[in-house]
Amino acid sequence: MNLTHFLKQTDALTAQYSTEQLIAFIHEIERVFPEHRREDFLEMLKSAGNKSGKAPNQNQEKDIDFDKMYRHVRDNLKSIDSQELAIIGRLSEECGGK
Repeated sequence: MNLTHFLKQTDALTAQYSTEQLIAFIHEIERVFPEHRREDFLEMLKSAGNKSGKAPNQNQEKDIDFDKMYRHVRDNLKSIDSQELAIIGRLSEECGGK
């Protein structure tokens, strides 16, 4: 599942729950979270409270850009696979080419 679809489904589901239900869900995640990642989890939780109202829009823009890039790459790979398009190599200076 791509990120945009995942986020849309998550938003739709969380909109149905009360604050208490979401807190209980976070507690369940905390119970199974690996010990070596708990500090990371706390940092994510802290940063969630510091985000401005513009963050979701910026993230949504990045998701749209990512999906567009993903579709472009996927379409090119399909063209290569069906032999409609060929890859012509080009060496960079770091690899010994000029």
